[in-house]
Amino acid sequence: TSAASGSGAGVEPKAKRQRVPNKLRTTILVVTEVDDGNFEPKAPEEARACYGNQIGCIIRTTATINDEKLQKIENMRSSLLKKFHQIFLFPGRNEKDYKDPDEDPTMKKINKHGMTKFSDTLGAWKNRVKAKIIDKEPYSEIVKDNPTITEEQFQIFKEACEAEAAKKSLST
Repeated sequence: TSAASGSGAGVEPKAKRQRVPNKLRTTILVVTEVDDGNFEPKAPEEARACYGNQIGCIIRTTATINDEKLQKIENMRSSLLKKFHQIFLFPGRNEKDYKDPDEDPTMKKINKHGMTKFSDTLGAWKNRVKAKIIDKEPYSEIVKDNPTITEEQFQIFKEACEAEAAKKSLST
């Protein structure tokens, strides 16, 4: 045997499996237990497992890739939290007295953590798309994985990425 055997050298990488796009749930998940540390669903398993995925779906269907500082955009917090609470029914949620989940005092920590997750997820989405722009992927390819990005939004985002790259190259 050669020295390269076992190291994977010369072996073709496996083809990237086509993933089913993530979809926003249309049914509510009753959360029975919340983690005291991060205020995310702990039980049932289904709620825990899809939490991050649903945060991503909500952000991509509510915000645009060019949005900055979600808290400063009029009605954005309210819109994100309403969609969030339409998917996850947390223990202690008082829908009778508080139609707006952002006004429900028992949801304060859950909402605060949710907004942080939305901001982090928006940043991760931008980084993924920016990496594809750097790799010179055309909009026609990028939109396959990011169907909520319009061509106009994409052009604005791409120009911002290129301007940022030009600024970095000047400062080095």
